[in-house]
Amino acid sequence: MSNYVEGIKKTGFILEHQIVTSLQNEGWAIINNKYYEDDLHHTIREIDIVAYKADLVDDVYVYTTLIISCKKSEKNAWVMLSRDLNEGDPNSNWWPLHMWTDDSALKTQFDSTFDTKTYYDSLQEHINSDFFGLPTSDVFAFQEMNKSTGNPQNDKAIFSSITGLMKALSYEMAVRKTKEEYNSIYQFNLISIVDSDLIQLHMKDDDITEQKVEHLQLISQYIINREEKFFKVRFIDAGFAEKQLNKYNLLHEYNCSYFGDKKSNFVKDSITDIQKVDILKYDFYDRIRGLLERASLFSLDLDEVKKKFLVIHESSEKSVRIFVTKDESICGILNTSKIVKEKVKDELEKVFRYSGDFHFSTNNFPF
Repeated sequence: MSNYVEGIKKTGFILEHQIVTSLQNEGWAIINNKYYEDDLHHTIREIDIVAYKADLVDDVYVYTTLIISCKKSEKNAWVMLSRDLNEGDPNSNWWPLHMWTDDSALKTQFDSTFDTKTYYDSLQEHINSDFFGLPTSDVFAFQEMNKSTGNPQNDKAIFSSITGLMKALSYEMAVRKTKEEYNSIYQFNLISIVDSDLIQLHMKDDDITEQKVEHLQLISQYIINREEKFFKVRFIDAGFAEKQLNKYNLLHEYNCSYFGDKKSNFVKDSITDIQKVDILKYDFYDRIRGLLERASLFSLDLDEVKKKFLVIHESSEKSVRIFVTKDESICGILNTSKIVKEKVKDELEKVFRYSGDFHFSTNNFPF
């Protein structure tokens, strides 16, 4: 065997290839060696693996995304220092949930007031596992330490893995864009896989307990883009990577069910709820915007239309009134065009789960 083959085995590329192959065999789509610009230092960074699964649930694409860093260290173990967890610490967030969505119904439910712990509690019930639950301890420091002597080295490789994952997450969430046909929700997971010994040193009073572990969680607080955030990073020993990564298959199944139910429960009977209509009507408008433009022969000022756009459920008439314009001739076209009626009916069903009668009206009074 050549020196080149032996030499490449000392790098992390073999591990990276093995992880990619394993994930692909489980149906994950892979983006390998993705580059992005560090917003702070304006340098180019690389993230080893971005893996994702996507399923269309109702009218929303649910993405479960793994952002993975792969590292190898022949001489040094990765040592994590931990202490007992203070679950009630007011300055900590043990339940960070990294997600992004452009769906109005889901945005409303997962705003800054959402209790992320409820997501994880439901997840544990769903898969009957504490893998995604509360961290078993508070990891407060880390260090590479020589396997032979136990001498501390430094924390550069570990710190680089963590910051690289956080920067990549920040980038991925910033570049998400609304799709034309379907909205999306992304749930991100940060994973650092190390081809070395993963050691936990747990400190309690004057005692230090040493344990070789398959995986453990780190919850860290960092400032990214001048905003203070909590991040959850899962460290995994490469020898157990396939076993641990398989659990993310269950996570994707859960995400599809959880986010699908959240969307479905919100939009059910939403057409009769004024507040929900106000939230969803712009999704509806965006879906029919091009249709309105073509049907009116491009005579509508669509920015003005959006400002005054109304969708009103008239219970007495058992119908929905849609206000676009006071121009009676345009309303006449919209109400008599078979193409318009079919498209609008389809979008009312998708956005509001409403399949009843509707008409375009020149009346812009809300009631």
